[in-house]
This record gives sequence, C-alpha cells and structure tokens, in this order.
Amino acid sequence: MTTLEQWGLILAIRMGSAAYTKWLLSTHCRQRGYQSRDGQIIRLRDGQIVPMLEEADLFVLLGLPYVEPWVRETS
Repeated sequence: MTTLEQWGLILAIRMGSAAYTKWLLSTHCRQRGYQSRDGQIIRLRDGQIVPMLEEADLFVLLGLPYVEPWVRETS
C-alpha cells in the first residue's frame, strides 16, 4: 500500500532493474541533495518530504530524462 504522494516513487522503485534503481536512489539522489527513505524522497538541506505523484516526477526532480522501465539498466 502507498499514498498518493508516494505513488510515483514506489512505482519507480518497483520498475526497471535493481541495479538501476539502486544507482538512481542511492547515488544520483544523494548527489542532487535528496534521500530516499521510508518510501519518500527527503530534501537533505531541510528535511522536507517531496511528493512524487508520478514516476516521471522523480526523473524531473533529479534532472534526468525519463527512461522507460524496460530500458532501465546501468552500464
């Protein structure tokens, strides 16, 4: 179960490869000043929760082009 505000993040976590999701949420997220915790995106500078209504919202937040789930791989 998830909330409307968490839907986009939870969907992104469940789609694509595990390696890509780990890179996206562990490495790239932190580099951009955010953390994924408890199914939410937290802005590190002030601890605010950033709503993720759609999966594409995560990519926009992180400054990345949207990648379809079936092509999410890491090199």
